[in-house]
Amino acid sequence: MVKYNTATIGRKSGKRNLHAFVTVPMPLREILKRKQIVKSLGTTDVKIANSKLRDVEAAIWKEFDQANEINHPLVKAWIALELETQRISSPKEPLSQYLNYAPTDIFDVNIRYEIEEELRNRAGYVLGHPITGDFEEDMAISHTQSRIEPLMHDFLDEFRKLNKLEYAPTKRSKRFAEIVDEYHNHPTFKLNKEHEPKRKKTLVEEINKVAKFISWAGDVAIDDFDDALFNSYLEALVDSKLKLINSRKDIPGLETLKGHIKPVVGVLGFALRKGYTKTKLWHGLNYQSYGLAKKSYRDILEPEVEKLFKMDMPEPDRLCLILLFVTGARLDEIGTLTWDKIKEENLNGKTITWIETFDSVVKNKQSRRAIPIHQTAQKLMPKRGTGWNKKDPNRLFDFPLNADGKCQNKASQRLMSYIYKLRKDENDDRLAIHSLRHTFSTMCRNSGIEFELREFIVGRGGRGGSSTEYGQVHAVETKLNEINKLDVSAILGT
Repeated sequence: MVKYNTATIGRKSGKRNLHAFVTVPMPLREILKRKQIVKSLGTTDVKIANSKLRDVEAAIWKEFDQANEINHPLVKAWIALELETQRISSPKEPLSQYLNYAPTDIFDVNIRYEIEEELRNRAGYVLGHPITGDFEEDMAISHTQSRIEPLMHDFLDEFRKLNKLEYAPTKRSKRFAEIVDEYHNHPTFKLNKEHEPKRKKTLVEEINKVAKFISWAGDVAIDDFDDALFNSYLEALVDSKLKLINSRKDIPGLETLKGHIKPVVGVLGFALRKGYTKTKLWHGLNYQSYGLAKKSYRDILEPEVEKLFKMDMPEPDRLCLILLFVTGARLDEIGTLTWDKIKEENLNGKTITWIETFDSVVKNKQSRRAIPIHQTAQKLMPKRGTGWNKKDPNRLFDFPLNADGKCQNKASQRLMSYIYKLRKDENDDRLAIHSLRHTFSTMCRNSGIEFELREFIVGRGGRGGSSTEYGQVHAVETKLNEINKLDVSAILGT
């Protein structure tokens, strides 16, 4: 199969509008009599030109398809036999009189037998010409038949091959958009790596990002997914003029770019499993210098912690920040807290309080754990069964939930107003709500809490995480004894 080159945008000398440029593959240059095909995109606007590029590319590739079919062995055998038959029977008549069909019609199952029958009859007339008894005439007939016969044999042989589908004309592979529809309706699309249902928000985001790629790429086929297409899409994503990514930054982050590519790669993986391609496409991707590197969050320093908890703020906001600080939990785990997940038991005259996330909408299996609440924070908790959510008394906080039952976006918007006041540089993205989680890990490390235990507490790993081991009050007490070693007096704001 001839590999087609991807279209690029450029300017043609003396022309105002942008143009699409495609290099003609070497095997087709003799047929098309060109090294490059250039078509106007009808605009000077780069964004509009990019939106039109894939459709124009598809039209150019269609020309390549037609040229490729003319180069097919069956078409060559057909033309050769037509030329020889015409030269013998009517040498003065133009070939077009006999070629009543386009060369590609020979591949149409509805008319190819009609073409074969007409040509066979005309060539057969020459081959079946009777002996006249005239030596010179019979010699001429014999000579003619010797030229027609091998050409007839070649044509019929190629025709039989086509019927057996051994040599079909070049066809585009399965369209990417078709595979997308199939994948998004397949059960595997709705499951994550742990074979658990994906969140509704995740499904919607993946569908939208793939749709965005299709709107940019146009009607591409699965075989079009080479490195050139990958790099072209990355360039489009980082081009702020195209606005494929909604970002307040001029250049999106590397993780953001990967987030747009990953859903497309998911479709390509499905195509491989279904046999639509034999190649692992867009594998081992090289993002090179595209996008800004991911910034790691920094700890909130001790003076900043003191400043944070001395700020004037509503009681629910203060408690939410306190729980984040003393547990190292994720914002969603605290912001969506319900009283049935806050467990209390009396052990040896002491109340043990912890948060269970076994049934929560959490990030992964390691996130399902029991989180001890520091004794200082326990004293700041409201009376059991009360909170700030009038619509749902079982919920501790009133942060609005999205369709997945998460509150991270709304809760972050509210709580970040306090973090902004801690920043010396307003553009310091490394200081955020997530910094409380990093600060907790650092406090645990500085207090000598073993690595495995602190990884378990923050939900990044540790041993198992099953309710049978860590859900019992005795096991929680062991962890709480370690957590209570931490100095969290700053949360009192005194």
